[in-house]
Amino acid sequence: MRLLTIAVLVLSFLWFGYWAVGSRGLDTGVTGWLEGLKADGNAVEWSDVSVAGFPNRFDLTISDPALGDPSHLQWRADFFQMLTRSYAPYHLIGVWPDSQSLATPRATLTLVNDKARASVRFSPVP
Repeated sequence: MRLLTIAVLVLSFLWFGYWAVGSRGLDTGVTGWLEGLKADGNAVEWSDVSVAGFPNRFDLTISDPALGDPSHLQWRADFFQMLTRSYAPYHLIGVWPDSQSLATPRATLTLVNDKARASVRFSPVP
């Protein structure tokens, strides 16, 4: 019984460590990508990037995202989420808010929906 308890504790700590490293990498990677877009001259704004979902999910939330080219198109929303299970990271689910805006040089459009979701599955490259 003692050996089983030790094995469960060791596996739990390994899983928790995997989640901590994965969530930190996801946060750092997305923030770096957004900073890179901004450095390339794109109009990119956000107020926060966070990862939640411990221990079986990586739920990435970008708060107040705005992407685009100020002279052509600009997309804004209250948030954007990319969800995945920590044990199946090649299946991503995108979640958009119920209201978004798309600004053009002539007008600003408000896009309204009931439930905007998208799902994509990738295969790991060997």
